[in-house]
Amino acid sequence: MSRYLLINFLIIIFPFLGSMLFYKHTIKRLHRFFISFLSVGIPFIIWDILASKRGDWAFNSSYVNGLRIFGLPLEEILFFLTVPYACLFLYEGIKFFIFDTKVKIPSRLFILSIGLAFVLLGFYFIFTPYTSTVFFVTGLTFLMLSLCFSFLLKTVHYYIFIILTFILFFIFNSILTGIPIVSYSKDAILNIRLGTVPLEDFFYNFSMLTLYLGIYELLGEKSPIKGV
Repeated sequence: MSRYLLINFLIIIFPFLGSMLFYKHTIKRLHRFFISFLSVGIPFIIWDILASKRGDWAFNSSYVNGLRIFGLPLEEILFFLTVPYACLFLYEGIKFFIFDTKVKIPSRLFILSIGLAFVLLGFYFIFTPYTSTVFFVTGLTFLMLSLCFSFLLKTVHYYIFIILTFILFFIFNSILTGIPIVSYSKDAILNIRLGTVPLEDFFYNFSMLTLYLGIYELLGEKSPIKGV
């Protein structure tokens, strides 16, 4: 087993076992996860493919198996399944164990302004490919938070989710970038790091998981979309 595959295994094993313990609860929500994957995971994988071909990052062949799909190691594609699944399982646990309280959120205009600021940063760093793209995507995420997923900002569960996933992300991404399984081109990032983790990866993590969660919850029992 490659090291990257082992990391995927460690990420998914406890959420998977937990899902088996509460399989009735899990089955009712599986369609929401797969729709989230199709809506968010696939575009992020396409981004990954294009960025890899452009040379924004590369994968150390010593720590992945030989199977590649559109130039990406199989383990990298699995990462877009194991990480969101584990994080959404964590979110369900947060909702189960922690009493929700409503949070007073900033105005829609303020959230939109943050999104616009990230878009402008994307243009400012247009010649730094990964930085520029991740800022554009973060801007889009704030736009979605303002227009479609504002319900997330009203619950304390979302903020706990973001904090806990940031901690877990930092641990696992430190392993990926520390070994390194993944290395970044100096021309593609700002070269500002927390430990071995590039600054851009934090925005990447925030955007991907927020978009996953937004669609997952939009399809939930309390969704304004009826009959899903």
